[in-house]
Amino acid sequence: MSNSDYWNNRFAEHGHTGYKDKFIYSWDQEVRKKIVGKYIQKYTSNCSNSKHRILDFGCGVGDFSQMMLEKGFDVTAVDISNDVVKFIETRFGKDIKAIAGGG
Repeated sequence: MSNSDYWNNRFAEHGHTGYKDKFIYSWDQEVRKKIVGKYIQKYTSNCSNSKHRILDFGCGVGDFSQMMLEKGFDVTAVDISNDVVKFIETRFGKDIKAIAGGG
């Protein structure tokens, strides 16, 4: 099984970051978002109003990409899973550029 196949299967079964299991997702991902959100705030607070570009490598279902998009960044999201990239495209449309990459 290729790496891409593994992550496609994981996404189908668990939602990649567990979003299909509402208990796991509502607790675990919220904790992650809170931690990452602090770093995004810390390292972007001095950014000018001009558009900055961000690469979210290993984007999963796009929660962190969304946080950066809401801060005004031009976000490119990359994931090894083609299925996840399709999900990102459906979730965000053209607001986030999604790319499948890897093995």
